[in-house]
Amino acid sequence: IDVTDHFYGKKATWKNQPPVFTRGVAYQDKAIISVSEYLTGKDMTVTVNYVPGKKVALKDLETDEVIAVMNAGDKQFKIRLEPNRRCKLLLVENAK
Repeated sequence: IDVTDHFYGKKATWKNQPPVFTRGVAYQDKAIISVSEYLTGKDMTVTVNYVPGKKVALKDLETDEVIAVMNAGDKQFKIRLEPNRRCKLLLVENAK
């Protein structure tokens, strides 16, 4: 499978890539992580490597539901992508 896309103004062709993109952006004390699946259209569970450094809550931006709480030393979390919703935006914020 070849995927051709444009990143930062440059054209890149990716070969034999897994069917998941995970990206993140941080702003002040919050971060947004995008997890998206672009090939299979099946129900899948994705493991995302992320070390928060403090206790944080992962909140689904679409439903406002808290999906998980991570402790400071945690190294990863799992997110389920349903076939009818292939992308999830997660807000990472300090846990209360």
